[in-house]
Amino acid sequence: MAKRAVIYARVSTDEQAEKGYSLQSQVDACRSYAEQHDLNVVEELRDDFSGAKLNRPKFVKLRDLIQQSQVEAVIVYSSDRWTRSLAHKLLLREELQQAGVELHYVRRGKSEDTPESRMTENIEGVFDEYWREKIIEASRRGRIAGAKMGRVVNGGKPPYGYSKSDRSLVINPIEAEIVKKIFHWYVNGEFPGRPLTFHAIARRLSETKVPTPTASYQGSIRVREKSMWNGYTVRSIIINEVYIGLLRYGKRIGNAGSGGRRAVNGQITISVPTIVDETTWQLAQERRSYNLKMSKRNTRRVYLLRGLVFCGQCGHLMTGQGSKSHSPRYRCGHHSCRHAGLEDICRQKSVRVDILDPLVWDHIVSLMMNPNEFEANLREAQQMERAGIRPMELQIENIDRAIAKCNSEASSLTSAVTQVTGIVGEHLLQKINELNTTHSALIAEREKLVQALTVVKLTNDDIVTMMNFRQDVAKGLESATADDKRQIIETLKVKVTVSHNEVQIECRLCTTSRNIDLITSQNSFPPHGCWECAPNRVG
Repeated sequence: MAKRAVIYARVSTDEQAEKGYSLQSQVDACRSYAEQHDLNVVEELRDDFSGAKLNRPKFVKLRDLIQQSQVEAVIVYSSDRWTRSLAHKLLLREELQQAGVELHYVRRGKSEDTPESRMTENIEGVFDEYWREKIIEASRRGRIAGAKMGRVVNGGKPPYGYSKSDRSLVINPIEAEIVKKIFHWYVNGEFPGRPLTFHAIARRLSETKVPTPTASYQGSIRVREKSMWNGYTVRSIIINEVYIGLLRYGKRIGNAGSGGRRAVNGQITISVPTIVDETTWQLAQERRSYNLKMSKRNTRRVYLLRGLVFCGQCGHLMTGQGSKSHSPRYRCGHHSCRHAGLEDICRQKSVRVDILDPLVWDHIVSLMMNPNEFEANLREAQQMERAGIRPMELQIENIDRAIAKCNSEASSLTSAVTQVTGIVGEHLLQKINELNTTHSALIAEREKLVQALTVVKLTNDDIVTMMNFRQDVAKGLESATADDKRQIIETLKVKVTVSHNEVQIECRLCTTSRNIDLITSQNSFPPHGCWECAPNRVG
């Protein structure tokens, strides 16, 4: 009986242009191979993503099919279509072997579990990584050279106020006027001496239906969407040096800025047309710095449930807000970032911090009163979590096997070097050193998973800590610090949801979902009310 097979094809735009790859040609070749080798193709999966990553959408689906035992063979055109990372190749080989799934290369045939086949695949993996790094390095050198020549080499859309033309930025007259207006409003205001905030500027732009910087495309033509502005977008314009003619290349280090921000003297400055004069831009930065300094006065308030309160209407986080004239409250962030009267906003009413924090804490304390029941609930939650994290533990086991094989493959590569001379031998010697890096990458991936498990796990030490704290509470401890309370709340993974006239409290204890009724009253933030609660009304 023919084995169930899935065809996987992958290409990136650069590869398709430079090497003539195409998804359809790969699929056609794979189908022809399947017919010749009596494989029943049940699905075709195609990706347009880099082979250096595992989180390609269709590739993720393929791995799910393998884990669910819905496929018996995988067909790819060549090794570099499968993955361009040797570390990933080792990990994937282990996954396929554990699932009993065959891997077929159109250009080389079935992958065999033999020393010769493994060595061949490792050598291919070494060269796949080598050529990928060469391409990346050549592209990087080209971008740096272009930037030093004053060309705009940054990918993506141009900054708001500009358009791209022949590797340079040119001013978009309509958008440039909006940029000037934003700076004028922030520094001077609509009326002299009355500067506008980021949010107020966003509202003015939304009221006049100015298209936002969000870009969409009609064919190959970029157009601006007519939607709502927000304060964060206005802020990004205010702080951008490009408007005084300075476009900086190389601000971030590594892939997607993973290496942090590069020092200014290490960046390449590209001159572009100016939209805002330097005096106005500097005044805007001074005002922003002053506002930031003054806003720190409000950080002395303690929000016990910061980051843990969610809106039951729209699902957004409810953030702590307060002023000198009003009590601090948890208010839906979706509500705060929208413009009333111009768009639909969340109607969830705010709740006072001095009411919600004690209610939640009292509820947590009530869970601790019966020591036997409390410990039993903790142990039950621990068992449920252990069942939930089993897939992560299996992945660690796979990585452990891949690390062991990585050590074995290093010996195979070393043996191959002794039999190969010339430029190929030189590359193999170089890649043996890179295999050490691959080994380190597997170790790092393992440490990452182990760290994730420590965050998820409810450990025995956690349980001992909470039982000791429970004992102190039972003895009448009333002077627990905010840090003590926060530690217990975080360990219990408390989540609070405010919806209509009730507050729902959940935590990692499997039996602790509780609803607390709230009574509506007039809100001091018109036109919306807030929730006030009746003491002791716990449902």
